[in-house]
Amino acid sequence: MYAIIHIATTGLRGENNKIIEICILIHDGTKVVDRFSNLVNPEIPIRFSPSINSDISEEMLLSAPKFYEVAKKVVEMTRNCIIISHYVKYTYQCIKSEFTSLGGEFNRPKICTARLSREIIPGQQSYSLGAMCNHMGINFCSSQGTKDSAEATLALLEKLWTLDTEGSFQFLLKTRTSKVVTPPIMAQIYCKRAT
Repeated sequence: MYAIIHIATTGLRGENNKIIEICILIHDGTKVVDRFSNLVNPEIPIRFSPSINSDISEEMLLSAPKFYEVAKKVVEMTRNCIIISHYVKYTYQCIKSEFTSLGGEFNRPKICTARLSREIIPGQQSYSLGAMCNHMGINFCSSQGTKDSAEATLALLEKLWTLDTEGSFQFLLKTRTSKVVTPPIMAQIYCKRAT
């Protein structure tokens, strides 16, 4: 199972970089089987910047649940999943920091679609989510919210699976988890290539 995650944060440094929006899509290798999307009250005052979805207001964040109120949902949804995100290190570290601030832990294997893109489609000028979506013909606007970004990341992942003739995804899986399971869509592709 895969948890495609996209977050928006306050964009501040250190402990003040808090999650303000999160979207999780649970994918079984063939289709999305569960989804969760929510604003999160960062519990600190923030200055709105161009990196924050313009549809989000400070009032909306003040009335949103705090991270500890959505933490159980995040844990339950991502249990036994591989976290997938574009620039996953940042996403994963932000989530991990939120759990650390609550006195908990968050440990999951992870794969980066930016790195996967570099492996499968070398030579691009940019590997940003917007650039890769544009290159792959995926409709995406970077100013949209986390739900649209997570959906775009999933669409990119599925296209990368179909282009992965060298087994780059399998290699990244093996280096990050002992639970190596080929996604059903990849197994179908490998079977077609073998015949």
